[in-house]
Amino acid sequence: MSRNISTQPAFAWWVPRTLRRRDMIIAGINSRVRCITHKYGIQFPRTIEETLRIDRENGEKHWRKAIDKEMENLKVAFDILPQGSKPPPGYTLSSGHLVFDVRMTLKRKGRWVKDGHKTPEPQCSTYAGVVSRKSVRIALTYAALNDLPVCAAEI
Repeated sequence: MSRNISTQPAFAWWVPRTLRRRDMIIAGINSRVRCITHKYGIQFPRTIEETLRIDRENGEKHWRKAIDKEMENLKVAFDILPQGSKPPPGYTLSSGHLVFDVRMTLKRKGRWVKDGHKTPEPQCSTYAGVVSRKSVRIALTYAALNDLPVCAAEI
């Protein structure tokens, strides 16, 4: 459709069917996604401002304690620079946000997550490959057939 070749004979027969199927899949997913406002009877916040408002309305500090605990645990991972100083070479600005949850024990949890979609692609690969059982068997069989010792294996 974006290349204006959907009317060509090679594509005309399957483009409408594929687009219709795509729309049906998207509609099915959207119908299952719900906006959760409460969990275990506790109001579920989306932003820090909303957590503070909920605590203020309920006269509690559960959400505030959850935020403070997460920030305290994160201190060791960050090197806070003095005001006005420049970051070391190779460092890039990164952002994140808090995601909130209520555990089954009714304890509130705040988790800091990095906004990975806003940072540039790294120069080296960050892909963590998964080895299939079949490829491990092939490698061990190959080693046995060629009298190669298997020094170390991690699965």
